[in-house]
Amino acid sequence: MVSTKPIFQTKLGGICFWNISIDEKQGQMLSDTWEASRVNPKLRTNLYRGLSRVMISLAQYSFPRIGSLVIDDHGFVQLESRPLTLDIHTSENEGIPIPMPRDRTYHTVDAHSNILVDEDWNVKHIIDLEWAAVLPLTFMQPLSWLTNEPVDMISLDSYSEQREEFMAAFEQEERSMSHCECIRYSSAMNRSWEIGTFWYILALQNPTALHAIFYNRIQAVFSKEHCDDEDFYLETYPYWTHCANDFIMMKIK
Repeated sequence: MVSTKPIFQTKLGGICFWNISIDEKQGQMLSDTWEASRVNPKLRTNLYRGLSRVMISLAQYSFPRIGSLVIDDHGFVQLESRPLTLDIHTSENEGIPIPMPRDRTYHTVDAHSNILVDEDWNVKHIIDLEWAAVLPLTFMQPLSWLTNEPVDMISLDSYSEQREEFMAAFEQEERSMSHCECIRYSSAMNRSWEIGTFWYILALQNPTALHAIFYNRIQAVFSKEHCDDEDFYLETYPYWTHCANDFIMMKIK
């Protein structure tokens, strides 16, 4: 538990938003150069190594349950909330039902704009980890945006190539940062890709893309004959949510 002192207090107990200006010497948003420079292998390697160090550093902390870290009324960081992701937040704003109560803790922005890098794509700062969550090791996966594609349109061949490049950088950093032969995160991540767990995790973390991921990456593994069976979709859609017909009518109005 970490204590943080508020800068000031107001009688109304309101929230103060700060507009922080970042000097270019401190780094620039990755999103500013991502599209034009992501084809550069040297820059990608620097970026992948920097992000790997961040992931490994965060993974070394252990917690008693699943959830998200929040700052309470006394300025202490505590594991109190449900796991909150950007996709869940966006879905709720659009009225898409997410059956996960706010007060329940389970026991067991743009992806690039908060990452600041220098001209060589060395990671300098990461602003705001609000979408980070405390999750099981299985959820530790390579970044889904490596190929700059939506999660429900990821090209298997191109992503596999970038994933291997990322994992090579990850394993190199893991060896240099590990002080003991304990958990090898890379082994779990590679195993997840080999057996297909990667797609399950991706679907769980991106509810709005769940259908496409299921039909394109998961269904064929279990029943290829259902992939072209139109009756399958008619029989299974009521199980995606409560009152599925009402939800469909609401969305098409």
